[in-house]
Formats: sequence, structure tokens, C-alpha cells
Amino acid sequence: MVDTCRQTLTGQDTKPPREPVYRNEFTILVVDDDTSFLHLVSSVLRKHGFNVLNASSGVKSLTMFTYAPSDIRLVLLDYTMPQLNGDETLQYLRKLNPSIKVVAVTSSDSNQVSARFRDGVDKFLQKPLDAKELIATIDSLVGSKPQN
Repeated sequence: MVDTCRQTLTGQDTKPPREPVYRNEFTILVVDDDTSFLHLVSSVLRKHGFNVLNASSGVKSLTMFTYAPSDIRLVLLDYTMPQLNGDETLQYLRKLNPSIKVVAVTSSDSNQVSARFRDGVDKFLQKPLDAKELIATIDSLVGSKPQN
């Protein structure tokens, strides 16, 4: 799975933008228990100008979110994780900030996850990820320019 994602995420056509954008004005929290995938996605996001925080569990993500709620504008959230799964983590995130943008990034089929999770996320992306689709999704949800 990681090799497939690495090939997809590191494709030749996913060069960082040449024009300055304001992606570094906010942070993306990436939550996934697969550390290889976590680091790969984070690396791609950083190359595209995003500030990134990594969390290898739902519990860690909630701790990070509690300490940086105004900086984090989007969460990439895996569904299948130990302790707190994606659905449980999502419910806590929404209590902390109901307007936070959340993108489900999972190898689970959308029909295999709870309806509450499926309906609670802003976008559902299937692993292996396509870097262009990931960046376009993020830009469409939070934009590449700072909000006033």
C-alpha cells in the first residue's frame, strides 16, 4: 500500500507551485496510524507549501488540536485506527471546532465506514492517493489565500 501511495504521491506532475501562495498561513493535521504513509503525505504537503503536523493516533491528534486550534484549518483523517477510530476522533474534533474542515483519507470503501463518519467529513478520498487530487481538495476546502 505504501509503495503504491509513494508512486502516486511522488509523480512527476506534482511539482510545487511556482507562484507564491499563502498556504503557509495555516496548518494541516495529518492523522494516520501508518507512519510510512503519514510521513509520505506530510512530505508531499510540505513540498506544496503547507505547514503540517503529524499524529499517529486519534488521541495524539486531539491533544495537538487542543493546543493549536486556531492554526489548524484542515484535518486529513484515517478511519481505521486503534484506540480511537476515525469516527470517534471526528466526533471529538467537531466538539472542539464544529467548522474544522475534515478530509477522510482511508483505504476503507466509503460503504464500509459508519454513516456518521461518511456524513461528518467534508470530503472522502480513497487510498492510494493522487497528489494532484489531494492538493486540489485541500485548496477547494480552505483556499490557498489567507481568509480575512
